[in-house]
Amino acid sequence: DTDWAERAALAFRAQFEANGGKVTAETRLREGEVNFKAEILQATGGLGDAEDAGIFISMRPQQARLLLPQLKIASIAAPVFATSHIYSGDAMPGLDRDLDGVEFCDAPWLFGRVPGRPDRETISRQIPSANGVGARLFAFGMDAYALLPYIDWLLAHPDSYLDGATGDLAADSFGRIRR
Repeated sequence: DTDWAERAALAFRAQFEANGGKVTAETRLREGEVNFKAEILQATGGLGDAEDAGIFISMRPQQARLLLPQLKIASIAAPVFATSHIYSGDAMPGLDRDLDGVEFCDAPWLFGRVPGRPDRETISRQIPSANGVGARLFAFGMDAYALLPYIDWLLAHPDSYLDGATGDLAADSFGRIRR
């Protein structure tokens, strides 16, 4: 029920429905709550046995670690999709075990080497702000700097892209960079 989660839910709904999808139910989880039984039943009641159903969540890892085991207990087997907020930016295998199977998009640099970019482990030891939530902003800055010599080339080659720390970077016909 946070402002950023509301915006993410609205953006998801708009894009999903514009592409022919249908949102059957939704619910809000309040920060600090730990038992989501009523919300799970309300939000997943329309799933039934639909093979093409899924669950979209926009929450931070702490709250998702509470929700996902409760979905399993409720025998909800639909795939779960999330915003990048679900990942803290630092690997915590013990804590993140409850998040196994959740699909989300994030900056490739957070998870491994990216050609032409410095190694994250090395950078994070030298620059503390390149860790945690700052890691995404750091990756964005690296991409902005790396794009400078390639902007005109990307515009002239519309089917091309540049490997970036935040993803594959391409220019659209208006000169906007997409990842």
